[in-house]
Amino acid sequence: MAPSSENQKFETDNLIVGRTEPEINENQKFEAENLITGSTEPKFDKQKKFDTVNLLAGRTEAETSGIPLKGRIWTMPGCSFIAASAGTKEQFTNSKTDGTVVNEANVEHVVLGVDLPNGAIIANVVAYGSDTTDIWILKRQLINSSDNGTTMATAVLGTADTSITNATIDNTSYKYWFDVECSTDVYGVKITYAY
Repeated sequence: MAPSSENQKFETDNLIVGRTEPEINENQKFEAENLITGSTEPKFDKQKKFDTVNLLAGRTEAETSGIPLKGRIWTMPGCSFIAASAGTKEQFTNSKTDGTVVNEANVEHVVLGVDLPNGAIIANVVAYGSDTTDIWILKRQLINSSDNGTTMATAVLGTADTSITNATIDNTSYKYWFDVECSTDVYGVKITYAY
């Protein structure tokens, strides 16, 4: 016989046994760490807290209204990129054990699909590689189109771009990807976004 759902239910009453009345507020959310230690003070360093407000500086009200946003980070290693030219994939994707991809075929560009949640607001984009004169571009393109897409963000490898064009992800109409000029190695990419 399976245990009843009542036995499996998480009981908050058990977590606050022995607390004083001022510590127990029906409308207050307790941090998990605070419940365990019996403290009502936050146990995290406020300087290290991920600050969504700064990520959204310069965004329109339409881009930020209606949803409670949290800062998030999306990363991919260099070995996830593929060569943009046919016939060079095998030579290009000879990756090192550290996740870096080595350009042994002298490929001019490599690409990587980007998969962020619909409605995410991109705040900061950066790509890393061994040649800091190579250029990376984050692009978007209509799903039903075969053109070259439009640039959302761009800089040289190792440099972040925070002036994102069309920063809100719209997966209903667009697809997204990195296009990296690649003369040597690609280490990886990082997108900081709010969602």
